[in-house]
Amino acid sequence: RTRFNVEYQKVGLWDGPGNPPGALAAAVLMLDAMLQRHRRVLVHCHAGISRSPVVVATYLAHRRRIPFSLALEEVQRCHSLASPHPLLCSLAGSLPNVFDAFPAEAVRP
Repeated sequence: RTRFNVEYQKVGLWDGPGNPPGALAAAVLMLDAMLQRHRRVLVHCHAGISRSPVVVATYLAHRRRIPFSLALEEVQRCHSLASPHPLLCSLAGSLPNVFDAFPAEAVRP
């Protein structure tokens, strides 16, 4: 979707229980597809403390094939206010690598 010359995508994630794994996977795949097409991407949630850091850390973990915990540490070094909800971290840590199942070209936004 485009508004004010800015392309944006929205994925519904909650801070806490009730997130389907597919929602986090969709956010990671959308982020990857946008990074493949654009130079700058802003990932943001309401406060920028929980959901957006988890999406970025999950993307880094899957793309670099590193543990989620290491990717989250990297995000927290860059964004010291990042303090994701433990249930989101648990979901992210248990999510199979999305790039094994879905190549970026299959999910162009």
